[in-house]
Amino acid sequence: MHAPVMIARSQRQQGITLVMVLLVLSLMTVLGLLGINVSNLQERMAHNTQDRGLAFNAAEAGLRMCETTIRVNAAALVFGNAHGLYTVPPASDPPRWRTVNWDDANATIAAPAPVGAVTPPRCLIEQLPVTLDDGNDSLAAGRPVSADAQYRITARGVGSRAETVVFLQTVYRR
Repeated sequence: MHAPVMIARSQRQQGITLVMVLLVLSLMTVLGLLGINVSNLQERMAHNTQDRGLAFNAAEAGLRMCETTIRVNAAALVFGNAHGLYTVPPASDPPRWRTVNWDDANATIAAPAPVGAVTPPRCLIEQLPVTLDDGNDSLAAGRPVSADAQYRITARGVGSRAETVVFLQTVYRR
């Protein structure tokens, strides 16, 4: 009489073993798929970081191009609100760099494109009004602010994808 009981108990254990093996395999499959997803996400993040760096370098090249333009040709520059040379708009208007068409070659100054960039970097120069020191707004004690010409330079760089855009701005004093 004991023999049939042993067979029944053995058959039940084999069924539990199959269920446990299937659960472990399912868990391993889910962990494998999660690992693949994490790996793909990290690859995309690395590519986006690289693309943003390329756009930053392109914008930096645009800044340097406009700085060189001012340094070499400052006396000959005509700020007529075209060809990348602008006067500062009234305070009630948005800044020029927000309203200019960055893809228009007649509205901005182009710089050589870094390898891999979709479009060449572009920049624009805004001539800032000269403010003379009244004796109360010195940058350092006893040193008045100079009456040098000042320019706001804005540059736009694009990475390897058109969606990756970086703007950089600086004030250049001559």
